[in-house]
Amino acid sequence: MIKISNNSFVLMTTLLYAGFIIFISSFHVVWRNEVVPMTVASQSTSLMDLFSKIHSFGHPFLWYFLLYLVHQVIHPYWVLKLVNLSICIAAIFIFLANAPFSRLVKVLFVLGFFPLYLYPVINCNYGISMLLLFAFAAVYPQRFEKIILLGFILFLLACAHAHSLITVMGISLALMAELIFSPSSRQAWQVNLNRTILGFAIILGGILLSAFLTIPDHDNIILDPHPLGHQVVIMAFIKSLILPGKAFSSVLGFPSALFPSAAVLFIYAYFLNRPYLLIFFAMGVVGLSIFYHLIFFSDEMRHQGALYLLIITVFWLESYQPTVKLGKISGRIQKFVAPYSQAFLIFLLVLQIGMSLAAIKKEMTTVYSSSKSLGILINHNPIYKKAVLIGEPGAMVEALPYYSDNTIYLPREGSFNKYTQFNKNQKSQYCMTDLLKVSHVIKTMTGKPVLIIMGHKLSLNGPYQVKFSHGRSFTYTRESLVNFYAQTIKVASFDKAVTDENYGVYLLK
Repeated sequence: MIKISNNSFVLMTTLLYAGFIIFISSFHVVWRNEVVPMTVASQSTSLMDLFSKIHSFGHPFLWYFLLYLVHQVIHPYWVLKLVNLSICIAAIFIFLANAPFSRLVKVLFVLGFFPLYLYPVINCNYGISMLLLFAFAAVYPQRFEKIILLGFILFLLACAHAHSLITVMGISLALMAELIFSPSSRQAWQVNLNRTILGFAIILGGILLSAFLTIPDHDNIILDPHPLGHQVVIMAFIKSLILPGKAFSSVLGFPSALFPSAAVLFIYAYFLNRPYLLIFFAMGVVGLSIFYHLIFFSDEMRHQGALYLLIITVFWLESYQPTVKLGKISGRIQKFVAPYSQAFLIFLLVLQIGMSLAAIKKEMTTVYSSSKSLGILINHNPIYKKAVLIGEPGAMVEALPYYSDNTIYLPREGSFNKYTQFNKNQKSQYCMTDLLKVSHVIKTMTGKPVLIIMGHKLSLNGPYQVKFSHGRSFTYTRESLVNFYAQTIKVASFDKAVTDENYGVYLLK
């Protein structure tokens, strides 16, 4: 049997991974939430302009900043996929080269849902969180000697995503606890006290900057800040302790709050004899859970994946933390679960492979967005190619800049822009009469054809009010719809997507 060296294993596995995710990504039609950061970056005239724009999105700056830098060199929108794929490939290389797992565990992880499908195929700021968390884990064994490097990595990780910010806060508390309560660690850090202070100051700076940029503007209608009573916060904290899986109901392969709760409690028990890792993991889990309960609840897998990364990372760091002596009861609990830790980890990884295969099959056979089809229609018609696109609602046209470079007008905001601001200046109620009126104004003003991209299903028999997210609505009457049909030509209908990114396309006469 041929023996493969570790370097060859890392290189071959990384190359196979890279080839596969590039192949799968080629099938993916981008969604509007993927394209908007690229649009923001491409429309920003300076870094200050970029930072002023992203403050309204409720996200830290790193993903936008990276896209902005790359856009200065490569302008086409396809660079979005290039950047995200490169980040994921780098993350897997670091994992394969540095994680102290067996080759079986490494391969099982690479084949899992998040690294093989969700993070590389969906072009958002989740892959960069994986990259930086793995970079932190790779440097962690030398945390005493390389505290400044560790600080910069955690600075960037805090600025990658709100979930990553919570993770960094958990890591910081664990490092502080180790510094205070572990004599050997304190001695190692005190060898160069100034370097240690600077490292922790860099981490704190990342946390503060990320928190500042993540807090939404007062007029944001998506993440509108609202006061939270003490009872609500206390109840969220209790639920996060007793049933932590409630906030992560699908991330581990079972659509239930019980299994992820049991998995989290198992990990708590296993790491009782490594208290600093327990602090890191527990603070991350509780922090993420409270965030989901109080701020932004979501059953989206891309959000819940933060728990999965925590699990992988805490097992990665296990061999770099010495054990401590436990009391009688806690010692028995830890010894009871310890023999099953490897089987437990492999079981979680195998579940992820099942999720991965199902998601990849669905990606290759299911239409998630009609934006690419609409882009093809526009680009193959000389009249449509120079037309102004008017979206109702405006978010329906946010994915189109990836596939066409038409001018876009957002009627609810009364402005030419390629993404919706989602602020309180936007008209929450809008009607067919106003849409038709402004379409004629734009046609006269620009001297260009106008394509109305309608995201609502309309019928002469009603219902005549369409309600959708964030308290917004679109209204029309039978008469106004007849008038709309009389003044437009329906050129296409796209209704195959399983999401709401379907369109009726009308050319204004």
